[in-house]
Amino acid sequence: MLDEMAQHTLAEIFGHCLQPAGTGAFAAEVGASEVSLGCLQLQGPAELFLKETHRDGRRLRMRFRDGRLDVEASVTDLRLFADDHATPNAAAVRAANEALGHSRGTILCVGLTRPYSPGPNQPERHWRQVNNLHFEDDPLWTL
Repeated sequence: MLDEMAQHTLAEIFGHCLQPAGTGAFAAEVGASEVSLGCLQLQGPAELFLKETHRDGRRLRMRFRDGRLDVEASVTDLRLFADDHATPNAAAVRAANEALGHSRGTILCVGLTRPYSPGPNQPERHWRQVNNLHFEDDPLWTL
């Protein structure tokens, strides 16, 4: 079912409403997209990493290419977090990065956040995020 639903670019999923909003970040104006969720077939290598932010401390992020765009996105897949659902689980992140490197195909469930502003004097937008990772050889992977 994931294969049938998966698209090859973010534009195929969200339309052309996603606009660059920083290094690898993309966002949509509030109400600009007709959909908020979709499945993306990865077109190349991807990497999970922790990024220090001034606002939230260390956040789990992912770098990937959608066939057109170089993307950096927040990740919300609960399998990659500790029981508090906020602290990244280092062992799970390592395992997922290893699976990303060895999987014959990976599908990302991607979505748009609720509207929020990343800082003072910046408009609220819907930010693109990775909700789930699904590996072809183990789509419902667990540790």
